Amino acid sequence: MGARCAPLPRAPAPRTGAAPQSRAHAGVLPAVHHVAEWVISWFGFAPGTDDELLNEATAAALAVVAGGSLVKVALESGRSADGGRTLMVQRKGNSADLVTQVDCEAEKKMREILLGAFPAYGFLGEEASSSTISSESADAGAAAEAPPRPQVLERRGGQPEKPVWIVDPLDGTTNFVARIPQICTSVGLYYQGAVLVGAVHNPCTDDLYMAVRGRGAVLNGHPLKCDTVRAMEEAVVVTEFGYDRSRIGAQRMCGAVERLLRSGVRAVRMLGSGILDILYVAEGRIAAVYAGVAGEGWRPWDHAASTLIAQEAGAVVVPLRAGDAACAGPPSGLFDIFSDSILCACTAELATALGAIVLDADGCRGALDERDT
Repeated sequence: MGARCAPLPRAPAPRTGAAPQSRAHAGVLPAVHHVAEWVISWFGFAPGTDDELLNEATAAALAVVAGGSLVKVALESGRSADGGRTLMVQRKGNSADLVTQVDCEAEKKMREILLGAFPAYGFLGEEASSSTISSESADAGAAAEAPPRPQVLERRGGQPEKPVWIVDPLDGTTNFVARIPQICTSVGLYYQGAVLVGAVHNPCTDDLYMAVRGRGAVLNGHPLKCDTVRAMEEAVVVTEFGYDRSRIGAQRMCGAVERLLRSGVRAVRMLGSGILDILYVAEGRIAAVYAGVAGEGWRPWDHAASTLIAQEAGAVVVPLRAGDAACAGPPSGLFDIFSDSILCACTAELATALGAIVLDADGCRGALDERDT
């Protein structure tokens, strides 16, 4: 693979490590070359070929485990990673949208690793995105809830000037605050409309999920393959209610769940981490996940790594919108990580059925884009 940027300044990988699942608990982080050896073995890199992609995947693995180790210390102690303060919780938007100093500390550590290895790349982190890059307004005519496309990332009619690291330092912050062990750290490398590398670390289980576009997806080095469920009666479906607390939003989200239950679905679950929800489809634990019925969908840092891992494991990943590919089978193109809705299913048949039910539509001809003010 050729250089992402021309010219692209390069720097040595940082002298920080990522941990296999048996060592992160002890706080022991192996050297960079050990992580590179894992990536070479897991994704079949030949010596001297695709060195840039190999280094990017290695940096992503290093970053998610380093960030996850900070989160784990804080989760176990109830304090920030430096041990000197009681865990402080703040609201970003409403009472459902929380942030702690641990989110910020983990993001800072991950940023240091990623930009230390690739200083010419862009960086988009959930907690500091407003200060790390400048943002533009949402496209004219887009829904008010839709997230803006940062200037460092792809715009309509153009391509990003450089690859961009997209980071979620702590997905499942509300779970984290409640000491519910359903959280993760995530890194995706985005370039020219595609996510090239994805890495996710669950600090509670020390599981490391990874994918490299075109080379498959793994969990702790073992290949991932999603399930083959086609019928709703056999499907465990996950959704999340997100941050929308409006009357119409609540009605739409609860209405979708009611329709699912009445359809005969095997089970509906809410687990509190959208990234892990998607990875559980890739892993074959659940059949599908959706979000965005009421505009409460997720953001690029939720989608970047997780959707690549799911697609490389064989899942169908599409926006949850009337007329989209969920109604016709597997998508012909890439999933837009800026979409404000998502449907991830283990088979095209299940994606079609689930899309029609949650949108309350005949053949997926719903009206999701008609939003109430």
